[in-house]
Amino acid sequence: MASGAVKCWGQGQFGRLGNGQIANATAPVDVVGVGQSSGGTPLTSIRSLSAGARHTCGVTTASGVVCWGDGQSGQRGDGTTLDADAPAVVTGWTADLGGSGQVVQVAAGDEYTCALLTGGAVACWGFGEDGEMGNGAATSHLLPVRVIGVGGGRDARAVQISAGSVHVCARTAGGGVKCWGGGGQGQIGNGSSVDATSAQDVVGVGGVSTLTGIAEIAAGGDETCARTTGGAVRCWGAGTRGQLGDGTTTLVQNTPVAVTGAAGVRSLAVGGQHACATDADGGVQCWGYNAGGQIGDGGTANTATPVATRTSGPQAGFPATITVGVTDGVRSASTSVTLTEASAPRVRYGADHFGVGSASQQIAPTVGGGSGTPTFAFSGTLPTGVSFNVSTGTFTGPLASDWRERVTQVVAGHDHACALTTGGTVKC
Repeated sequence: MASGAVKCWGQGQFGRLGNGQIANATAPVDVVGVGQSSGGTPLTSIRSLSAGARHTCGVTTASGVVCWGDGQSGQRGDGTTLDADAPAVVTGWTADLGGSGQVVQVAAGDEYTCALLTGGAVACWGFGEDGEMGNGAATSHLLPVRVIGVGGGRDARAVQISAGSVHVCARTAGGGVKCWGGGGQGQIGNGSSVDATSAQDVVGVGGVSTLTGIAEIAAGGDETCARTTGGAVRCWGAGTRGQLGDGTTTLVQNTPVAVTGAAGVRSLAVGGQHACATDADGGVQCWGYNAGGQIGDGGTANTATPVATRTSGPQAGFPATITVGVTDGVRSASTSVTLTEASAPRVRYGADHFGVGSASQQIAPTVGGGSGTPTFAFSGTLPTGVSFNVSTGTFTGPLASDWRERVTQVVAGHDHACALTTGGTVKC
């Protein structure tokens, strides 16, 4: 696969796979280059992507944008309302947008697209009847227009954007958040539940002052979540499925609430009505709508607070009770160890102790005084992938100390989530 190439799969209607066809694809197909037809030269030199409801856009290595798929609302940005089964270049970069070649990031919503520009301004195009364009009017545009209220000063410069179904949010250089577009579910976060045609400051928890200290934002269907520099999470918008994570199922929450128990969060993803977060230990927690199993906890019940996701699925052989013995050549002792998916105990050995856990849990010492180096042994059946070190008395597994694969990134679609592991595998 060439550097910066793109592959797509799934439904092909509207040309959303970008391969010059409208047929569905059950396996990845090459997106063709600009102006190419089916079987043409593949697209290359793409450095980032964003997928909307039925269209996809990519930022090129030259800091331009190409889009393909559904174009009925102008969301492809080439001045037409036509569908495109191959990428087309977004045009119309006017002087107030800095001209062409200024795009840092692109974010696609349901029927619109926005771009973050090098100077911290934001431009949008496509469907705008809920205020998605952010240019002061509730009208659609076939070419990029500048969003009012971001990029004006140093702290007001946008450094990240994220698009929901009908609303957009920008994280500013000063650590604040500004949102615009559809606001009927409180997703603007400014204490109001009406649409906003220009960028509005998101207020703090409880409606006090403005939200500050934000390191990441993620907009979903009708809700948005933000990660603080301290690893906490704040969410606002629609909450009927528990997707705000504060333990409630509030219909409309137009100011941020704290997600219960969220601490040490490293990254966020928000889907249609659910959200997920990774933590410092490489684990994943999700909350919200779960009818399709999108929480990943093995069930289908909604949850209004974060629960651990089984990023590796149940592992064979857990729980397991293993008998561990030790000898130093003169004396010997044994103890029972229980292995679960959530624990990886180490057998403690020394001159005055042998056992598992704290001192109060250890058996009376019977090993010591021998001249040989202590060696360990076990009896029982180890769970799949778990090994035992006879020199140190430790159990190890492919999923590290908590028996689970460690996740570096999580992303969420409307009704699913996927995680990238440290081993380079993807689980959904």
